[in-house]
Amino acid sequence: MLISENVSSIENIRDLNQIDYSQYQIKKKLLVRSASLANMSLEDSKYLNNCNISTVVDFRDYSEQKAKADKDIPGAENVFLPVLEDMQMSVLNENILSKSFPKTSSLVEVVMSQSERMKTFYKQFVTEKTAIEAYKDFFSLLLRNGERGKGTLYHCTAGKDRTGYATALILSALGFERSVIFRDYLESNKYMLHRIEKGAEKFAKLGIDKKTIKIAKRKFFANEEYLASAFELIDEDFGGINTYLNKVLGINDEMRKALQYYYLK
Repeated sequence: MLISENVSSIENIRDLNQIDYSQYQIKKKLLVRSASLANMSLEDSKYLNNCNISTVVDFRDYSEQKAKADKDIPGAENVFLPVLEDMQMSVLNENILSKSFPKTSSLVEVVMSQSERMKTFYKQFVTEKTAIEAYKDFFSLLLRNGERGKGTLYHCTAGKDRTGYATALILSALGFERSVIFRDYLESNKYMLHRIEKGAEKFAKLGIDKKTIKIAKRKFFANEEYLASAFELIDEDFGGINTYLNKVLGINDEMRKALQYYYLK
């Protein structure tokens, strides 16, 4: 049975082994992505302990981690690699929203501008020093764990953006086609329906009209345009993903071959 079918207390969790691609398949229980582990049940923590997970990587910022700390997987090392110092992703928290935007009209403006804000975040994943260092360290960890045959679970808050971009980098390094990378990125929407509906309920409590809520729901899903904005920047400013992986993240040809050896069947 798949990890995503066995674990009920962690949102948007899945094994990269589930990715359907004719040329490559990733080995089971080595690369697992998810939302935060703040609500992980004891039963699920024990299950993941038996799934070869030796390291948990948290891409969230300090405030996110402090507000909702991960629960531990027995025996797993916890590694904190904040991608950005402040993601400012409080748009689904009705308490913060009501304090920050007492006027509904101001809140609607924030919701409607979410697409552009998300594209900005994705471009920061590519260029910000903290993001580059976080993803460089992440790949170093993957090389270490791959050599040992140990599994890594990596996550942010929703397991969609920082984690989605990390997955895009992994799949690129392993040689997956970009169409497959985008298809996997959008899979998060299947696993996030409950979270999005809860967000919609929060908007309704703040007096937002149904039409705006419908638009907002689309904006808070994984959106192909968000990831595309990162790849466009990589292609235009760095000459493509292969050059970016090598020159910016320090993943040379030898390291890529090692990653492929460790993680591909």
